Amino acid sequence: MTFEDIARLALAGRVEALHVESSARDLFHYRAFIEGRDWMLRDSRGQPVRDRSLGHARQRLRGAGGFEGVPLFLVQRRVADSLRESESASASGALPFPYKTPLRLTSGGVSFDASTTAAPALTGRDSLACSPR
Repeated sequence: MTFEDIARLALAGRVEALHVESSARDLFHYRAFIEGRDWMLRDSRGQPVRDRSLGHARQRLRGAGGFEGVPLFLVQRRVADSLRESESASASGALPFPYKTPLRLTSGGVSFDASTTAAPALTGRDSLACSPR
């Protein structure tokens, strides 16, 4: 499903949640949840939509509009999962993402939930405001 399709569905209130998923290569891609199914967001050529920083991901979502009411999450893979990615990817392409924290579109965009198992390990130029809920 294309990013534009998901943006239209978000405006219509049909997107249940959106994950901004971080990979080991400091790339962020998107996974939308609609009616119990998950969809990797793709561009017009069928390639996954990717951004090089959390700031760029936030800008893309703010620019598209409609995501303000959608539950957003930053989801990160453990290093060990990243190392095994090429060996153990499932047939569907779904990989485990054990660290999930709420994400806001405003600056300072991550709220860390103290009940999760580990704090997000973010890199890059994004300044993050983490606070217990």
